[in-house]
Amino acid sequence: MARPKTLPDDHYRLSTYKRGSKRYVYGYRNVWDPVRRQSRSAKRFYVGVLNEVTRQVRLCQRFLANHPEYEGKVLYYENHELIEKR
Repeated sequence: MARPKTLPDDHYRLSTYKRGSKRYVYGYRNVWDPVRRQSRSAKRFYVGVLNEVTRQVRLCQRFLANHPEYEGKVLYYENHELIEKR
């Protein structure tokens, strides 16, 4: 039987969803539920709005307050990651 991976608490994955004409980027972190033997969402948070043509993400103020290292950077969403292009 495979053991679940243990990841650090600050590790999260990114995904998108579409509501209306806009596509939003959100981050989430899963934890293993040993009783049900499946993963569950532990935390989910909003990252920003995705421009589908250029793939550039406009970050929201709450995300920037929690992650000041992204302040002033131009970020793009590629392969479920935020990428900084120069």
